[in-house]
Amino acid sequence: MNHNFGFKVFFLFFFLYGINYSQQYQQQFHNKNYNNILNYLNETFNNNNDNNSNKKINSSLNYNNNNNSNNNNSIKLWVFFNSKEITTINNNNHNDIKLKTGINNESIKRRSKLLKKQIVDDTDLPVSENYINQILQCNSTIIKLGYKSNWLNSISISILFDDFTLSTSTSTSTSTSTSTSTSTSTSTSTSTSTSTSTSSLSRIEIIENITKCIILKPFVEKIDIVSKLKKVKESETVTPTPPLESSTMNETFYGKSADGIKQISMDKLIEMGLDGSGVVILIIDDGFYKDHECFKKLKILGELNLDEDSPHMNDTQDRPMMEEDHDHGTATLSVLSCDIPGVMIGGARNASYLLARITIFEEIDSYIEEDQWVVALEWGERMGADLVSSSLSYLLSFNYSYAGLDGKTSHTTIATNLASAKGVLIVNSMGNNDFSIYGAPNDGENVISVGAVDRRGNMAYFSSIGPTADGRIKPDTLALGIDIYVASISGPSNFTRMSGTSFSCPLIASAIALLMQAKPSWTSTQVHEAVIDACEWSIYPHYYMGWGIFNVSKALSYQPIPMNNTCFNNCNSSGLCCKISTQNNNSNNNSLSSSLQQNTCNCANAYYGRYCQYKRIECGYRCKYDFLGETKCQKNNFNDKVSFRCIKSSQYNSSIVNFDPYKIPTTCKIIGETPLNQNKFINDNDDDDDNNNSTSNNNFNYYNNYLLKLFILILILI
Repeated sequence: MNHNFGFKVFFLFFFLYGINYSQQYQQQFHNKNYNNILNYLNETFNNNNDNNSNKKINSSLNYNNNNNSNNNNSIKLWVFFNSKEITTINNNNHNDIKLKTGINNESIKRRSKLLKKQIVDDTDLPVSENYINQILQCNSTIIKLGYKSNWLNSISISILFDDFTLSTSTSTSTSTSTSTSTSTSTSTSTSTSTSTSTSSLSRIEIIENITKCIILKPFVEKIDIVSKLKKVKESETVTPTPPLESSTMNETFYGKSADGIKQISMDKLIEMGLDGSGVVILIIDDGFYKDHECFKKLKILGELNLDEDSPHMNDTQDRPMMEEDHDHGTATLSVLSCDIPGVMIGGARNASYLLARITIFEEIDSYIEEDQWVVALEWGERMGADLVSSSLSYLLSFNYSYAGLDGKTSHTTIATNLASAKGVLIVNSMGNNDFSIYGAPNDGENVISVGAVDRRGNMAYFSSIGPTADGRIKPDTLALGIDIYVASISGPSNFTRMSGTSFSCPLIASAIALLMQAKPSWTSTQVHEAVIDACEWSIYPHYYMGWGIFNVSKALSYQPIPMNNTCFNNCNSSGLCCKISTQNNNSNNNSLSSSLQQNTCNCANAYYGRYCQYKRIECGYRCKYDFLGETKCQKNNFNDKVSFRCIKSSQYNSSIVNFDPYKIPTTCKIIGETPLNQNKFINDNDDDDDNNNSTSNNNFNYYNNYLLKLFILILILI
């Protein structure tokens, strides 16, 4: 009898352990985004719904228009990690900082204006090479490393399918499963499943095995799709001009660039002798024709070439000039930096430049993948950029919608938030999609998004409009964007005219560079506040058109609020002043753990800004009617007519709130940087019950499992 009882207890122990382990196993899949990824992949891969799960690997895949692959044989994923192997840096030792993070003296100097004591933090530390290698070992034949993001603590990977890799992946997968099994006991079982002969698996099954292998790594935070940002074609009116002749040099100093410069009063700063000297500008675009006469005096500090078809990492021009690979970048760079008096003048012609070239994939629509933009931004910040000019007017694609333009969802927007925290100011073109959706990272609170106007100051018909999904004013400012005189790639002395917010953006960036030169002690935050204050509608912004045309001459007289006085005017009487401490995980005072105390405003829901100085726009027509029923204004039971948040229609019933948005908070909440990778995956087909009632469902499941275990225990012990 004792023997039977012992056997029953032994059996019970392993049975209950199996249930708990299964629950934990499934929870890992849920938390790390596995189900969302597979749902997306199942929608993306067209298997004709004909029970063809045993479809051969080398059969072609059909993608819908919103896929994320570069071709029909690949899929691209983000892999986010939850820790880093290097955890300490001496903030008092600049050599240690440069050695471990790669940031240069110019970056340290810029950060010091804003950060004072803590120059670097966890986001600057490199991604673990050990983690990367273990991810690649999940199938070393068909997984290709894309890019590393220290800020997001992530890598991008491509899962590639072609005749060669598919024919050799069987043996590689088997050996890989052995090597990865040493990390955890959990990954052993998963690795075994990936060793199944790939010749009998469909592409979706191979990807499923790989993603399982990745998710079960204890250091993996989650996975996500690398979003393709769709490039909106410029609304162009291109009129080629003949090569320069000596007679054209007799025109006034500004030449054909005078209209754009004078509309924002930049001529007044130029006439004061300002030319951008001492300011480092990062420009992210599709390549640059550096042999043009505009750029003879251009000061280039560094170049990064992420064009996947180019063999030259440190040269942003490597193709014949007659190709149109770098016409856009050439045009935007010329607006900033051209230096041919009497013909064309860029406001920041004497600034120093960092040139980042990214891949423009030309298929049905032109698009860029967001990992390249993030990597280019991080590189520029490390190289000492003070200012970024990005004229890649991209629409958000499949896994983001207008409701996701809230300043904290898109990976590119999250990257801009981190760049701003390090003292970089980002200027981005609003896009040319008129009343439809605009692109990230323009929804970022710290991004100066730029719309376009004509010579009379009227909004250009193509210029994208605001506001953000959470009611913040966009665009931040406006400048000339129609028939802009720009350098042409058709010859070293040729020019043309182009239209688009892509060209109003570098106009604003030029003016800001002169402002930075004139006010070197101002932080990027103070410069941004000065820009808004110097716009024509700074008191009463327009619902769609934002703050209006910039007057950089007026910005010179702006009196900035000190950075240590973030509770200025008692948070503008629209928020609660709170003293907070930010502290990292390390205990060494010379590492990243230095505790910093500062005052900050906890704004009422209806306001935003460093000291609650800006009022949000109430959710209305744009959310309700511009997106074909995809979005609705969040319901507030306190006052159903007042809402500042546009949400997905599928979340309407589960996102009801009840509070006074104008009421000043009575308690301080912890305010600080968002922890790494806290942004969630956005699925346009959210199921309300699954996504919003997860807590109650988990409690219900827990209760049911408890009853089941109790019932089995009674049966066994009887």
